[in-house]
Amino acid sequence: MATSVTTLKRDDYRPFPWQISHVRLEFELDPACTRVQNQLELSSSTGGDLVLDGRALELEGIWLDDQPLPAGRWTHEPEHDRLTLHALPPRCTVRIVSSCRPEANTALEGLYWSDGKLVTQCEAHGYRCITFHPDRPDVLSRYTVTLRASRERFPVLLSNGDPVSARELPEGRHEAVWQDPHPKPCYLFALVAGALEYQEDHFTTASGRDVCLRVYVEEHNLGKCQHALESLKLSMAWDEKAWGREYDLARFNIVAVADFNAGAMENKGLNIFNASAVLASPDTTIDDRFLYIERVVAHEYFHNWSGNRVTLRDWFELTLKEGLTIFRDQEFTADTHSRPMKRIDDVQTLRERQFPEDAGPLAHPIRPSAVADIDNFYTVTIYEKGAEVLRMLHTLVGPEAWRASMDEYFRRFDGRAISCDDCLDVIQDVSGRSLEQFRRWYDRAGTPRVSCRREWNGDTGELTLIFSQSMAAHQGGTSLPPLLIPVRLGVLSPEGEELPLPVSGDGVQQPDLVELDRDDLRVILKSLPRGTAAPVPSLLRQYSAPVLLEDDLKDSERLLLMAHDSDPFNRWDAGQRLASDWILGVEQALREQRPVPANPEYSRALGKVLADGRLDPMMKSAFLTLPGFEALARHCRPLDPLTLFDARRHVIRELASDLRGQLLELYHTLASDAAWRFDFAEHGRRTLRNACLGWLSRLDEEEILQLARDQYWSAGNMSDRQAALALIAEQTGDWVDEITTDFHQRFRGHAEVVDSWLGILARSSAPGGLERVQRLQTHEAWQPANPNRVRALVGAFASNVSQFHGAGEAASRWYAEQTVAISAINAYVGAGLARSLGNWRRYQPDRAAMLRASLEWIRASEGLPAKVAEVCDLALKDA
Repeated sequence: MATSVTTLKRDDYRPFPWQISHVRLEFELDPACTRVQNQLELSSSTGGDLVLDGRALELEGIWLDDQPLPAGRWTHEPEHDRLTLHALPPRCTVRIVSSCRPEANTALEGLYWSDGKLVTQCEAHGYRCITFHPDRPDVLSRYTVTLRASRERFPVLLSNGDPVSARELPEGRHEAVWQDPHPKPCYLFALVAGALEYQEDHFTTASGRDVCLRVYVEEHNLGKCQHALESLKLSMAWDEKAWGREYDLARFNIVAVADFNAGAMENKGLNIFNASAVLASPDTTIDDRFLYIERVVAHEYFHNWSGNRVTLRDWFELTLKEGLTIFRDQEFTADTHSRPMKRIDDVQTLRERQFPEDAGPLAHPIRPSAVADIDNFYTVTIYEKGAEVLRMLHTLVGPEAWRASMDEYFRRFDGRAISCDDCLDVIQDVSGRSLEQFRRWYDRAGTPRVSCRREWNGDTGELTLIFSQSMAAHQGGTSLPPLLIPVRLGVLSPEGEELPLPVSGDGVQQPDLVELDRDDLRVILKSLPRGTAAPVPSLLRQYSAPVLLEDDLKDSERLLLMAHDSDPFNRWDAGQRLASDWILGVEQALREQRPVPANPEYSRALGKVLADGRLDPMMKSAFLTLPGFEALARHCRPLDPLTLFDARRHVIRELASDLRGQLLELYHTLASDAAWRFDFAEHGRRTLRNACLGWLSRLDEEEILQLARDQYWSAGNMSDRQAALALIAEQTGDWVDEITTDFHQRFRGHAEVVDSWLGILARSSAPGGLERVQRLQTHEAWQPANPNRVRALVGAFASNVSQFHGAGEAASRWYAEQTVAISAINAYVGAGLARSLGNWRRYQPDRAAMLRASLEWIRASEGLPAKVAEVCDLALKDA
């Protein structure tokens, strides 16, 4: 029998009729069966029924004002995850005793058992798996939590807030009491119990308060905590300076957990992290992972205000906290490292992950109107596109009005659960500008298209830019009302000099900013140098809006921007557009079986970039990162993935051949015997050096392969060793097996490194990819109940274009089987796997039919969790 899916709608929201001022929890912790006593202090205007959520709980008893509640006064409906208490007085105290089974909880939601520890994950609906409660974000309460457990098995007992007391109990047990003075929704509740050690530091807030900072890990990981602690202190200082937000408790704890569905969780005062987002050392962690850890620590810390102190009315408003906090962590990284590189990284994420989601059947607005399971909307659209929408607001109102708006936002809504509209109202009130049109971004699915064509009058020196906006035909085309789209621009002379911007016309509020607020808009740039050669516009600078830009620039003009644009993002993006056009031209030639085009002009331009002493190594490495498969795929309908893969690889090989000497010289010049350190300059040096080696390896020359082997064996840090391993894994032969085996043997005791090893092998384009991942499923490293392992092997293989699509039906069938098997263990992870098949319609008919059949087989599977069923239903809608 197929799984039924129930849809919830945003318009159905109603405030909860009860207030719960205080929650008192008492836990008798045991992996097999944990007993929970839950006391709720309740009030309402009229009294009446109290409806509580509760899933997979064994109900033991209910008391009303210390008296047992008779059986006729309550109804337990386990099949609906619901407990209703009838006819309660307006003010009362309810006590409920129930139990749950952490060891049996493989979904990793609620209270579960992970590698010898008891851990919680409550967002979005995990709290109902711990005890009975209105499991919704608009019910805010103060919590007092008492934890009791065996001291031998669970010497450390942690929960939210600050510790109140601790004592020894009979029979080798002990007790810890924690109290959180700040009202919070139940999704922010947390506890951890286990044998843990910690590394400690302190931070002095702007008002002079001392905050104790601790990172809790297993003993053998104590040496990998320092970077997380330094990241936390950096985040706290930045948030005070940039946003005026000071921490509000006496301690801040982070716990690293091996089994975790997400990256991290911002529970008040007790952040629980996937170990991959905490543990770091030069020998086991690549530079990008150091940066990732810094960003995730910052993100979760920033949630203390944007998410915890000011929280959500309901889960449809998820982007209110996640979009804002992503924007905050993006600005943090931009300020502490490189603003141009951060912008490039963020836009690459949009193009490779969010735009494909927006283009397919899983597209949704940043504020969805309907959902069956909110876990399915923890997406790049809610997070990254949500951040881009706020970035546009920042651009439109300006930095001063933005800061004033955010100060008022936190002042007005501290301790409240609110909506996106409440946030927009504050910005509108403080800035003094209407945001009625801008609100359409919150309810619009899909990626807008902005086109710009030019009219040049050399006699008057006037350049007219004619803008238009639309949506894709299947998402409304031109029938939808226009959005408000900020377009930053500049203009260069034919020689590459920046020209002043005397701009006139509707929609111009700032000299370098056009507000595209209608379907079509004409903007005139006046008093430009007269002559027959038209100046070159630099459009959408800083990537000022998450749109698809279409323009009428010629290749020669893009080459000029690539060489001279003063906006670092647009300089890089000009190269991306040139590379994209070349790759797509090669793809078309391969399909049509005709000679492939060359592009010596682009090769020369790239060589000049690499030789430009004004550019830092990290920016140069960005130019060596050509558009990825997903960014290119949107241009190919129907999509032949293998031909596109071959076209991209051909272009890299041609560029490597043309620039061989320069790349090789750079590789050797960038070598260093200095001690490892993590900073922007060293990160950039290693990244550029490894990018050069990566391109050179496409030439399949023995000299280059020997460089990769030498780098692997002599590497003094994980960045260099893992980069060499990834190149070696693209080859075949006994020597490849020797090195990949050596890597595992060296680092088998470091779970996060083993994840990387599996991912490298699963993504390798060396022949026999499907057989390789199937063999790895018999390896000691394979753990199907661990989300990191599943994503590293099964998830990574789905993104392996040449091997996944090259294996045809066998790979599609294997992937479907894995999705169903994993879903039975962990529906959250299974739903993520199913999403990878969502864009099946874009492929050639035979391949699309094969992927569709896999989705249909998954959907028809007996006992499929509703999370996974919803993803399949959305992907198959109208099929």
